[in-house]
Amino acid sequence: MISICYNINRGSVEKLKKNGADLILAPFNDTGFGAFYHNIHRYYPIINAVEYGVPVVVVNEDGISQIIDDKGCILGKLGYGKKDRLDRLVTIKIGNNPYSLYGGYLEWFVFLGLILFIFYNRYKNTNKKYK
Repeated sequence: MISICYNINRGSVEKLKKNGADLILAPFNDTGFGAFYHNIHRYYPIINAVEYGVPVVVVNEDGISQIIDDKGCILGKLGYGKKDRLDRLVTIKIGNNPYSLYGGYLEWFVFLGLILFIFYNRYKNTNKKYK
């Protein structure tokens, strides 16, 4: 399935994966945007590949094209301003990874644990002052 340019954000990739995407193709055109936007387009696809367990292929007109596997490893890349071709073998796994199924619950569990830890330490420190 295709995610065009800034649609590589979390919501779009999540929807594509839930609709059965086994590979995400992401064409970009960063010409004239500068290094900041190039770096955003360099790292977002890696994060999404890991989070949703889906390979991502980024094609950019002026470079920073990359092929990323479902574990976030960059299998091939072109640097800024490089024009060439990339061809790598990508293993496509059918189905969801554990993080895409349960990752949201894990994030809330860790957040709740952190809040409880903070309250516990405040309670413990408050009791020490009054003893």
